[in-house]
Amino acid sequence: MATRIERAVKKFKAGAAEFSKTVVPVEFVSFQKLVAFDLLERLVLKTAVDLGGARGNWQLTIGTPASGTTGRVGGGAEAEADRGTEGKAGADAINAASAVLASLKPFQTVYITNNLKYIEPLEKGSSSQSPEGMIAVSLEEVNLIFG
Repeated sequence: MATRIERAVKKFKAGAAEFSKTVVPVEFVSFQKLVAFDLLERLVLKTAVDLGGARGNWQLTIGTPASGTTGRVGGGAEAEADRGTEGKAGADAINAASAVLASLKPFQTVYITNNLKYIEPLEKGSSSQSPEGMIAVSLEEVNLIFG
């Protein structure tokens, strides 16, 4: 049985593939950058926070998924937990993603990963800060906006 995340990813990929058939590569890469950045930013902002490590470990890469962790942490729970801001670790993740996206070429594959061992429990609602998780919710939002 497919999980909620697997269903959301499948729907998103199908929509992106169909859309890519109707635009020229230059237009598509601009759209791809917009969607990837929006998704990463949503993930960062929805990720529960203690010291900022989970927010700081969102990684955007091109061609190959990230295989390690970043070591980014923030300024502690109070500095990181404001739901309207991303905090230091989250800002670092967002800034790094922006720099990577600058080199994206048409039809390259973008990966957004978080390799912390506790990211899956967070997605499954282990924190009261993000009881609905962040990945499936963010994918569903992006599908509604861009799909």
